[in-house]
Amino acid sequence: LDHDSDSNFLNFVHLPIALDSAHPVRRRQTIAMDNHVNSEEENDKDQEVVHLGFVEPIQDLQHLQQVAFRSPDYNVWDGGQLGGAPDWLNPREIPNGPLQSPNGKILSLLCQIYAPADELLGRNENEMAFHRAIYVFGCASTQQSEKPCIRVLRVQLPQENPFYPFDPEALSESELESWKSHLPEDVHLCQVCGFRASYKCPLQDQYFCCREHQKEYFRYIYHPTQQTQQTQ
Repeated sequence: LDHDSDSNFLNFVHLPIALDSAHPVRRRQTIAMDNHVNSEEENDKDQEVVHLGFVEPIQDLQHLQQVAFRSPDYNVWDGGQLGGAPDWLNPREIPNGPLQSPNGKILSLLCQIYAPADELLGRNENEMAFHRAIYVFGCASTQQSEKPCIRVLRVQLPQENPFYPFDPEALSESELESWKSHLPEDVHLCQVCGFRASYKCPLQDQYFCCREHQKEYFRYIYHPTQQTQQTQ
């Protein structure tokens, strides 16, 4: 996180992976705030600046499997992702779309972060947060005169749950490849935002949660694709 104290705006970055010695088989993240410093404070030895990470493009399909919760093996989960549609930790409890601000504007995903909290501060007291995902949404059309809207959703699961193996290392490679319990079943997701869809567009043959996303998909994806195919 890069915090600009003047504008009170948060720029979200891709989190690095840190290995937690308390759980050798599980990768975890340490979250901190990068304090804003000016040129006069750079030489202040008492001022500690923490750099969290960087944005990394997805290289290939194998790399994609390590982003968010696309793999049932939580040992390979990356810190999270920026933008796009959320990858839901709980494939059954997916909220209805669209997610909106108090003034009715549709919010977009800024980032999602994998942040387990079962041993927060060294205390093994929160077994229900062995897996925990934080989803941060913001409004892309907020004017400078308006107060920015940020909404955060949290999803968490215990280690023993119906979706992910209790100990992935106890499974063979073929068993992990055939594992499908972590994927949404009988749930139609909006093609744009990834929330639960409410209807299907007969023309585009895709599911959407609202007319705004239906129009957006038509303008930027469906219509250009049709024109390209007609030209070819």
